[in-house]
Amino acid sequence: MLVRERHQDYPTEQNALGVEECTDHEIDQQWSSISDWPLDFLAILIARQEEGPTVEVKCGRWGAAPVFLNVRDCELHGDWNVTNLYRHLLSSELDPAFVGQYLAGGPAIYSSQTIFSEIRLLTERAHVLWDVPYDRLTFAFPAPEVQEPETNDEFSDKEEALSQFQRALRKSLLSRVSVNEDVVGIELDGDLQSSVIALVAADAGAWEVHSYGLLAPGRLGAIQAEMRQAIARTAGLVDHETLYSNYTPLHPESDRRRTMAVKPWSVLWDDAWGVLLEQAKTDRAMTMLTPRMADAWNEEPAASSLPSFASERVREAYAERESLIAPAPSSLMGARAMQRGADEAMSYLKHGIWPVSPFCSPEVCQFAARIPAEWRQSGSLLRSSLVNHGLGWAPSFTKEETRESLADFALKNAKDVFEDSRLVACGYIDGDRLRESLERYNEGDLSEAAALSRATILELAIRSVESRSRGAYMNQVAEQM
Repeated sequence: MLVRERHQDYPTEQNALGVEECTDHEIDQQWSSISDWPLDFLAILIARQEEGPTVEVKCGRWGAAPVFLNVRDCELHGDWNVTNLYRHLLSSELDPAFVGQYLAGGPAIYSSQTIFSEIRLLTERAHVLWDVPYDRLTFAFPAPEVQEPETNDEFSDKEEALSQFQRALRKSLLSRVSVNEDVVGIELDGDLQSSVIALVAADAGAWEVHSYGLLAPGRLGAIQAEMRQAIARTAGLVDHETLYSNYTPLHPESDRRRTMAVKPWSVLWDDAWGVLLEQAKTDRAMTMLTPRMADAWNEEPAASSLPSFASERVREAYAERESLIAPAPSSLMGARAMQRGADEAMSYLKHGIWPVSPFCSPEVCQFAARIPAEWRQSGSLLRSSLVNHGLGWAPSFTKEETRESLADFALKNAKDVFEDSRLVACGYIDGDRLRESLERYNEGDLSEAAALSRATILELAIRSVESRSRGAYMNQVAEQM
């Protein structure tokens, strides 16, 4: 069984395997050749063996729709929506090293391990075998991909580098979006990466480009709106925007709290972003161009630290996380980009929208390795692209400012979440220090607002697991007997 991401230079209609009788040798040949597909894929091979059937699963390198796997009672379950696997879990226990990573808010280790010991992630290019006695998964990981050393020898002239970059980005976009599409969506935040993608997309095809964006509260939203309007006018976009504050995240009546289907690495704007994705479906923009995996083009993240309310158990595990969490082999795309894809793909897919990150492609990553890191991470090359379109400025707010602003708004609607906290009861958070942090926040101190919002999501996630897990179901059965 094979699912492949459409590639415009390789029409799937001409390359589909179909249903046919094959010899073992022919099947082996086809199985080996699947990895040659240039974009994302998921392949499953079920084979009869003397000791029992075996199942092999392997995937492509793009990380666009990574699958989570669970083994329970001689059954293999897989889903890109991790919350659909909660019902197979015997325990709601979380890995304290992953809890620490999430609470700290810094870069996470990209790994097949997850915050749940019973769930594994099919990382990019991974190959998994499930066989007798059907109680485990055996992972075979690919060899690390080596980045070419950064050099400015070839691109000492920034104008030439800019021209090459725009060609690489255009090629990346056109390989994944059909020129026959009537409508293409673009996630336009008003930042450098999304603005450049919008300008390239508007010139790349005959399609109509619809842009979608969330405006943060207060000053940041005003800056976003000004930049978004300038890009939309210049590129001729059909623009849709909404206020983050219209969809109160973490409110008792919000979707994530009513459905209790919360993933532990959710972002605060999931509810509001879901409304825009439903608008995209109405507009027939079933492919969404996103800058969310453009991590090589951002400044290196600052060192992160645990919030004051993290428990000693979590602190100890977080300090040892590099020995407790086995990283996936390095890839050309970069670990941060792959982790973002694994964390956020579900937000798009559950609305039937396919996310495409033009920055996360061999063409753009290979180009990025050939220019000085400062040109990427300072944004100077991307700003030059805006200047070429008559746009001479860029947002003057930081990601940290955005997180604090969104977290402050969200927490005002979630003051009840930590009543009878499961995170405290399970030893992931120190209850006394949590109360002190909440008191400081209520007095206007926003220094731990982002960490408190992450803890709120984690609290809802552990409750989601407890309400849906197999262990909870078995306990209910036992009580009724």
